[in-house]
Amino acid sequence: MIRPHLRAFMPGIAARMAWKERGIYAVLSLSVPAEMYVRLEADLLHEAAQEAGCTRHLMGFELCEREIVTHGAGLAEALRERGWGVVLRGDDQCPLPFGARARSLYTELVLEAPETPSPFLALEDGDRSPLGRRLIAAKAAGLTITAENVRTAAQAKTLAIAGFDRGGGPFAEAGLR
Repeated sequence: MIRPHLRAFMPGIAARMAWKERGIYAVLSLSVPAEMYVRLEADLLHEAAQEAGCTRHLMGFELCEREIVTHGAGLAEALRERGWGVVLRGDDQCPLPFGARARSLYTELVLEAPETPSPFLALEDGDRSPLGRRLIAAKAAGLTITAENVRTAAQAKTLAIAGFDRGGGPFAEAGLR
């Protein structure tokens, strides 16, 4: 029986199961809706993922930075204790610091990338914008940095030069791995 508050995750878990049946093993992140953040328990997410046959090294849970700032990192800490990857969905309005704690909690940072980023965005002596400083700090913390929506091949190439590791969208593969 599926617990009512876990129904939101069923499409993602079903996708993982379908991929597994076809022999596809790509990393999948399940986004935790902001309105569910305080109601969810790591044990329930852990059990549901395991019941669906998800493995820790191929799946993580994506948590909204604003919710972590507002409600604390308890869910992130509990998921990491159980061995799951925790992806931080960045929020420009309330960025968390990326010190030793971030290195132990988060595996990835997902950001909405600028359409025309500077190629000097993540260089120490380059861009000093909030995004540039954020990328430098995330890199120093060892986080994988993902651009959420890559719109063009040129943008993908510039994002790769600027320090992004991965990207989503139709042109992500043109310049990001």
